[in-house]
Amino acid sequence: MFKLHFKTLAYKFYAPLLFKAMKLYGRIMFSLPKEDQMEIASTLWDRFLAKKFLSEHWQVNGTAAYQLPWEKKSEKIYILGCGSSINNITNDEWDLISKHDSIGVNYFYFHDFKPTAHFVELGKSQAAFNCIHELLLCNKERSEPVFMQIRHLIYNETRLKSNKERVHLYSPTTMQSKNTHILKKYLKLFYFPPSKNKPLIHHCSTLDCVINFAVRQGYKKICLVGVDLNNNQYFWDAFPNNIHYNKAIDAVNEDYAAVNWSRDEDTCHATVNTVLTDKYNCLDLVTYLKLLNDTIFSTNGIDLVVSNKTSLLASYFSYQSISDFSNYKSEHYE
Repeated sequence: MFKLHFKTLAYKFYAPLLFKAMKLYGRIMFSLPKEDQMEIASTLWDRFLAKKFLSEHWQVNGTAAYQLPWEKKSEKIYILGCGSSINNITNDEWDLISKHDSIGVNYFYFHDFKPTAHFVELGKSQAAFNCIHELLLCNKERSEPVFMQIRHLIYNETRLKSNKERVHLYSPTTMQSKNTHILKKYLKLFYFPPSKNKPLIHHCSTLDCVINFAVRQGYKKICLVGVDLNNNQYFWDAFPNNIHYNKAIDAVNEDYAAVNWSRDEDTCHATVNTVLTDKYNCLDLVTYLKLLNDTIFSTNGIDLVVSNKTSLLASYFSYQSISDFSNYKSEHYE
């Protein structure tokens, strides 16, 4: 991990006092028993640290973005995952997606489709580092904005080789808790902050952070594409003889090995593997999105839908084909 230069002598003096103040705030605002007070204090403290991490942007050679640059050009947005169902999308459907704003998540940049922007939590492997530079950051044919999570870069001592203006760095607050009372209260307080320069909320995946970003940009209709979760298969796995996709296979395999995750394609995705989510003290992605829907979406007119009938999320969120989603007019947009 890179040395954190924001931890000055002054920081070391005021940090313990500020943490105590946050602990008191958490106890008052969240009405928690004593055994749960440290958990909310740690979450509030992480929210404070989020901006501090951005001050280290020079170490990773990126541009600190307290407010990610975004120009909303459509009322609906597609969020593009890397599940194998991506291979089922037709050219006509890609054409429909291209007429709306879209965000590619993590390794989606291996796909030929160019979304409005990319959200990336860079993996630990050297292969992941090489791929993102070759195919996206230093590729003259790819100009889409790239939003990259700075903490992963700092923890892994990663310095990007592209021009620093190429990557906008964001630093989300992480909610490490499975206590639904804490999560619901925290979400009600901070999911819609009064200012767009407040840290995004990350719980168990890059995807849930991207959804928070989309909601904050004012999208009321959000479609998840290629978010399968019922297996560990990615869209590139179907083409092992493709030289381009083979790089993705190697990079993901190395990333999984670095954190001791199973790469068995027939198991569920890591974000819904409760053994892993318990280890990281967070809810699995399906449970968290259900909680978000009940706590935030349903009361704010936000429709989250899935375009894959076999996705694990299809049991809890409406299915809409890409054609129907693109052409659907809701009362939210009248």
